[in-house]
Amino acid sequence: MFTFKRRLVDEIFRAYDIRGLVDKHLFADDYYSIAYAFGLKVKATYEDKVVVARDVRPSSKPFSDAVTKGLHAAGLGVIDLGEVPTPVLNYATKSLTTAGLMITGSHNPKSYNGLKMILNGTVPSSEVIQSIKEDLLHIPAPVDASHQYQAFDIVPQYIAEMQKRIPSKQRFKVVVDAGNGVGGLIAPHLYEALNMEVIPLYCEPDGDFPNHHPNPGDPKNLQDLIRAVKTHQADIGLAFDGDGDRLGVITSSGRIIWPDELLLLMTYYLTQLNHPAKVVYDVKCEDYLAELMYQWHATPMMWKTGHSFIRNKVQSEGADIGGEMSGHLFLPYFWYDFDDAFAAGAVCLKILSEADKTLDEMVTIIPERFNTPEIILSVPEEKKFTIVKSLQALQFEGGEVDCIDGLRVRFSDGWFLVRASNTTSALTIRSSATTQEKLNILNQRIQAALKTVYPEIKFN
Repeated sequence: MFTFKRRLVDEIFRAYDIRGLVDKHLFADDYYSIAYAFGLKVKATYEDKVVVARDVRPSSKPFSDAVTKGLHAAGLGVIDLGEVPTPVLNYATKSLTTAGLMITGSHNPKSYNGLKMILNGTVPSSEVIQSIKEDLLHIPAPVDASHQYQAFDIVPQYIAEMQKRIPSKQRFKVVVDAGNGVGGLIAPHLYEALNMEVIPLYCEPDGDFPNHHPNPGDPKNLQDLIRAVKTHQADIGLAFDGDGDRLGVITSSGRIIWPDELLLLMTYYLTQLNHPAKVVYDVKCEDYLAELMYQWHATPMMWKTGHSFIRNKVQSEGADIGGEMSGHLFLPYFWYDFDDAFAAGAVCLKILSEADKTLDEMVTIIPERFNTPEIILSVPEEKKFTIVKSLQALQFEGGEVDCIDGLRVRFSDGWFLVRASNTTSALTIRSSATTQEKLNILNQRIQAALKTVYPEIKFN
C-alpha cells in the first residue's frame, strides 16, 4: 500500500466538496492525494481523462498543478481549461463527456480554497466524498502514470451555444458585478454576445477581492451594484460569486430579487407558455412558493439545501428548473442541469425581453413577507447535528414540522428553519412571517427552543 506525505484533516471533507483554510487545512500535497484517489474512481468507470479548471485565488494555480500530477499518477490524461468559472468546467464535462475537478474557494473568504468534483455526470454524494477519504488510508501505489496534458479554451464554444439556446428579443443595459472573481473573465463578453450593453463592475480578476466579498447572498455585497444600476439607469444588475455558479439580481429601482423569487418568475414564465413546470427548491426558500406554483398548475418539490442535493434531485425528477436560496440555479428547460449563474442571468434577460413590463413590475406577483436574512450561529462542529436532532424532538404547538433537512416548522402566519451548515461549523436560521410583529414572536420561539437544547448558544 502507498502512504501519502500528510494525513488529511477531517474538516476538509464536506457534504459535497472539499473546503478548508489554505496552509492550515489544505496544502498542495493534499490536492495531489485527493486527485490521485479521485482519479482511480474515474479510471474504474473506463474514462481516460479529466478536465481541470481553477479560480483566481493565489493558491489555485499551485493547487491545480498538484491536481494534474495526482491525476497523471492515476494514469489519466488532463485537459486544462485554465482560469474559468465553475459553470464552464461543468459545461466541459458535458461537452467532452469526462469527469471534472474545479479548484475553487467559491464564495468563502480569500484565505480558503477547495475542490469541486464531477463524476459520472453529477456531483458526487457525500458518501462518495467520504469514501475518497477512506480510500487514502489503503490506496495502492501509482503504477500506471500518464503524462497526457492539453490546454483547452472551451469558452468560445460555451458562449456560442448560449447565444443559440437562450437568446433575447431586446437589447438592455446590464451592469455586471463579478466581485473580482473568475466570472469577470467571461461575463462581460457573454452578455455582449447576447446583444446587451454591458457596464462591467469589478470584472478584473483579483483573488484578494479588494472591493467586496464575491458573495451575492449577502446584501452588503450588492450595494455597489445597486448604486451602479441607478447611476447608469440600467435595466438590470447581475452579481456573481467567486466561481460564477451563484447569481444575484437587481432591478432598475435597486430592489434585490432573491433566488426564490427568481424561481417564481421563471415558473410563471413557463406556465404562461402552457408548460406545467416541475420545480425543485431548497428548505430555505419562502413558504409561498408551493402555494403559488400549485395555483399556476406547476409541481413544486422542496428538498435539502446544498447544490449537489438540488442538482441530483433535479436530475432524478426530470425537473424543468431548480434552485436554492444561496443563488445556485439549475435550468435544464433552458440550458443544462448544472448550476450556472451566467445562464440564469441570460434567462432573466430572455424573460424580460419577452415581457411588456419592467422587472420591478414583474415582481409585484410576489407576496410581501417580513423575514430575516440568513442568520449564522457558530457552534462546535461535533455538536451541530446533535443540536438539530434535539430540536426535532421538541413540540411546536400549532406548527407543521418538516425534518427533511434540519427542522422546518410552518405556522398559519409564518415559518422558521434551523439546520446544520454543510460547509461550516454553524447552525443556519431563517424565519419569515406575514407581519413584523409575528416575525418577532417567531424569532423569540426559535431562541427559546435553542436555549432549551443548547444553553451555551450565543446569539449575535
